[in-house]
Amino acid sequence: MLVHATLPVDADPGNDHDLSIVDLPEIQQAATIVHRGPMDDVMATIQTLARWIDDNGYRSAGCNRELYIECGEDRDAW
Repeated sequence: MLVHATLPVDADPGNDHDLSIVDLPEIQQAATIVHRGPMDDVMATIQTLARWIDDNGYRSAGCNRELYIECGEDRDAW
């Protein structure tokens, strides 16, 4: 299984890691949405975004990008 995880790092992209460090390419535009609450409930948020993309004549291209802003111990408050 191949997994891409993104986080800012202060490291050279040399070959002395057990992982690959790459710069993500710039994107011209993005459809974005904020999900608040536990990840168990994220599917409704994803579906809302997908409907908006489709309803407005856009199409998804490439991999999605996720940014986790607040991840405290109380998962219901995420």
